[in-house]
Amino acid sequence: ANNLSAEYSRIYGSDSLKQEVLKISSCLPKTTGVIDLGCGSGAQSYWLGELGYKVIGIDHSQVSIQNAKKQQSPNCTFLCTDINDFLDGSIMSLSSYKTVFMSHVLEHIDDPAGLLSMLSANFNFIYIEVPDFQSCPLNPARIKVGARLYSDDDHVWEFDLNSLLKLASESGWKCEYSEVHQGVISYY
Repeated sequence: ANNLSAEYSRIYGSDSLKQEVLKISSCLPKTTGVIDLGCGSGAQSYWLGELGYKVIGIDHSQVSIQNAKKQQSPNCTFLCTDINDFLDGSIMSLSSYKTVFMSHVLEHIDDPAGLLSMLSANFNFIYIEVPDFQSCPLNPARIKVGARLYSDDDHVWEFDLNSLLKLASESGWKCEYSEVHQGVISYY
C-alpha cells in the first residue's frame, strides 16, 4: 500500500494535474465546496484548496489519507472512510458542498449508475476521470474471443467515451465537456 500511494502521489501530483484542476475550476463558483471522492494522496484536493475551495477528501486507504494530510492545506479535510458510508451518513450536512470530483474511482465502484444517480440528486457539478477502455487497441479483440482484458485487476467496470456519456446522462447528469486524452476520459 505504501508503494501504491507513493506512485499515485508521483503521477497525480504532477503539473499536468494542476493544469487540469485550473481548467475545471474555471467552471465552478468560488463559493462551492468540493467533495473529492477517492482522493488518494490528495493532489487534486490540495490544488483545489490552494484555489480557495473548501475540500473534503475521502479515501478508503489509511496510507493515502496519511499522505494527504501531510500537504497541510488549511482548506482541506481528509477522512479515511468508504465512499458509501461517508455519503450515507453525511449527505444532509453537506449542503454547501455542491461539487464532486472522482478521478480514477468510478471504474472501481460496484454500482456506478446508483452512485451517479445519488450524486446527481444532491450535487450540482461532477468531474469524472476514468481510463479509456479503447486506448488499448487489443481490448475489443479480446472481448470478441473471450480473452482477459488488459486492465487493472481491481476494475469492476471499463468505460469508453460513449458508455460513460450514456451512464452519466441516464443518471441525471448533463455533460458540459468531455475528452479522451492519453488513454483517459475526462467528463464534466
